Amino acid sequence: FRANLTGVNLCGANLKGINLRSANLEKANLNWTNLTGARLSGANLRGAQLNGVTLNGAFLNGLDLEEIDFSGLDLNNVKLSGAKLKDFLKW
Repeated sequence: FRANLTGVNLCGANLKGINLRSANLEKANLNWTNLTGARLSGANLRGAQLNGVTLNGAFLNGLDLEEIDFSGLDLNNVKLSGAKLKDFLKW
């Protein structure tokens, strides 16, 4: 991983357009974070808290979406090509 942000608390942060490609965000608190247009391709979000996150236009290409709870999130214009979607529709 490029950046190790395991367990970091970014609750409510404005990270619009940030480049977090291949970042390790495992168990990070991203509740109510603005990730509009963020580049998260290849990032590790396992166990991350994502309540109320804004992902409009975010790049999730190649992201492993298993074990991630996206319930209640707005996924408009999110780029998902190459994402691992096994069991994704359980939410």
